[in-house]
Amino acid sequence: HSCGALLQTLITSLFPDTPRAVNVLISFNNRPASAAIPAFNEVIIPLAEQLMGADPTSARGNNSTELRDDPASRLRSSISSFRSSVDGFLETFSQSAIAPQFVANELLPLYKQSAEIIDQIPELLLAIAQGQREFKPSPLDTKEVCRRMYRARRTLLIKFANDELDESPEIEKVLREANTIMRMKR
Repeated sequence: HSCGALLQTLITSLFPDTPRAVNVLISFNNRPASAAIPAFNEVIIPLAEQLMGADPTSARGNNSTELRDDPASRLRSSISSFRSSVDGFLETFSQSAIAPQFVANELLPLYKQSAEIIDQIPELLLAIAQGQREFKPSPLDTKEVCRRMYRARRTLLIKFANDELDESPEIEKVLREANTIMRMKR
């Protein structure tokens, strides 16, 4: 869905050793960050700048003490400390006699996967605070890569009627052109 559909097109285009017979792209979205992320300019950027400091690059230095004091390191340390506490509690509780089986089998694995996403937040906020404003590769580069190199034999595009970010019609044009290009290469 959305970003996942975008990632599938990139994987299919950039990694020829991972052949795809079929891709199902649900609600494809290749918009710029400011259009794809609600309130990116109004909320996310100011929040990142506030949390990471007015000039996040000034907190960095060659001294290891200075490096530990930068905003991203402090946030990462806080998240790590919180995670350690929660991890320990959930591990202990999941192995106790009073814990229902689903805690160890379902809740704990789900929590661990979610925590891996949370671990990425400090570096993401730091990149935004330092001026990163666009996805890499850019939407234009992504479109060109897909146009020239998309290799799935079949692709099913699913568009939701009420999804204003969906760009399925646009990617359909690109993939039709990619299909023509791939036939000419054969």
